Amino acid sequence: MKIFKLLAIGLLIIVGCKSKEDLITIVDIGKNDRIKIGKQLRIINGFSPELVALDFYLVPDSLEKDTIIVKELAKIHNTVQVVGLYNFHEELDTWDSLNVSHSKFKVTDRGYSNLIGDNSVVDGTLPMQQSYLDKEYYSFAYVIAKNSFGVKSKYRDSGREEVGFDLDDVKGNYTLISSDDLFSGNFRPEDLTGKIVIMGYMGEAEDFFYVDRLRTEKVNGVEIHAAIVSELIDN
Repeated sequence: MKIFKLLAIGLLIIVGCKSKEDLITIVDIGKNDRIKIGKQLRIINGFSPELVALDFYLVPDSLEKDTIIVKELAKIHNTVQVVGLYNFHEELDTWDSLNVSHSKFKVTDRGYSNLIGDNSVVDGTLPMQQSYLDKEYYSFAYVIAKNSFGVKSKYRDSGREEVGFDLDDVKGNYTLISSDDLFSGNFRPEDLTGKIVIMGYMGEAEDFFYVDRLRTEKVNGVEIHAAIVSELIDN
């Protein structure tokens, strides 16, 4: 009986302690146009994710191309989209420009995507909060964590303090579903159901960073966001 109890307790521990990879899925948008991204959202929405985060901007476009995205975003109960902060004034401790998607794309929250770096090398530090025109914005990763599984207590009141994150294992913090696999159904339903789903670009383009000064490991911005979310979430 004692052995059985020990085994049962061990099973509960294994089942109860999910790895961060089990909680975050990146869906690659590739070079898809607005119509195909909308269709991706339709598929994702069908599996009831915990949260859908959009790591890309949706500037004004033709109504015909935007119809599906607008419709699918309206169906999702929990969404986060990136904004960009530009032109920082040190003396005022604020930013004077904001890049945001068109208002017709309805999302429940937004967070800034700025990553601190030098010559495309991310230094692993990021403030959780910044201001623009007297309004406070939280980082993209922080908003994702806060609106899904919650933020660890040690990060909740960090404000504008630069918080350091370990980016050595960037690729070990998520499950990846390519655009082709999503459309062909070549994925596990459990990789979308109840998960944080971050949609972003994965591939060779301008949207990449290095996580070490020797510039040996190139990663996309969406992967860095996933790694920071992984550290922030209270799980």
